[in-house]
Amino acid sequence: MIYLIMSGILLFSLNNFAQDCSKELLLQKPGVWQANSQGSTFGVSAADLLKEKKLVAAIHSMIQSKYSPMGVEAGFNGSYIRAEANMPGNGYYYSIIPKNYYCDGDIIRKAHETSTLFSINANMFNAEIYDTAQGDRLLGEGFNVMQDMPVEKDGYWFFKEIDAGLGFGMTGKSGSWLITYDGKLPYTYVTKKEFLEKRRKALLVLMNMSASGIEETLKNNEI
Repeated sequence: MIYLIMSGILLFSLNNFAQDCSKELLLQKPGVWQANSQGSTFGVSAADLLKEKKLVAAIHSMIQSKYSPMGVEAGFNGSYIRAEANMPGNGYYYSIIPKNYYCDGDIIRKAHETSTLFSINANMFNAEIYDTAQGDRLLGEGFNVMQDMPVEKDGYWFFKEIDAGLGFGMTGKSGSWLITYDGKLPYTYVTKKEFLEKRRKALLVLMNMSASGIEETLKNNEI
């Protein structure tokens, strides 16, 4: 009899909760952590992988101790990538992909997709800092370019927050921070002399290309 009464109370409470489903209520709904298998491992040695997984697990533990997801299922994973000729160290990262809860009438459901991503990357950088300039950039500036330089504050480097397309027809903000060892940046500034020397070589190439184009045009005109 006690079991039946408790079940009835629980069912009644759940029905009331479902009937009151709203965006405001979803924001107060405790979320859950969910390990997912979207991470990948590519060409990393067993010894390196063990160390990197240990570090990623420590990052997750630190975040989990300070952050409780609300209104979302917080999927998390780590990914591990081998070093390349133009990237001296293994690249690996920890990411959180939060999928929102939403109201489907009186029922709370979880979204299957999201445009939101939080990640902590090691040895991976959005700008092309591990390779020399290629193609049009080689004949333009001659070096890879960072349009917005980060600003140092309290030992960290903050990039300017930018507008970003989030997919699904939505727009939002994108922010990045750079954490380095002993303040050593993973890139260097080009001196005026280096820039001018590279620019001179590029202009010679462009002049020769232009001359070849003119000669080809004259030959076609003669024909």
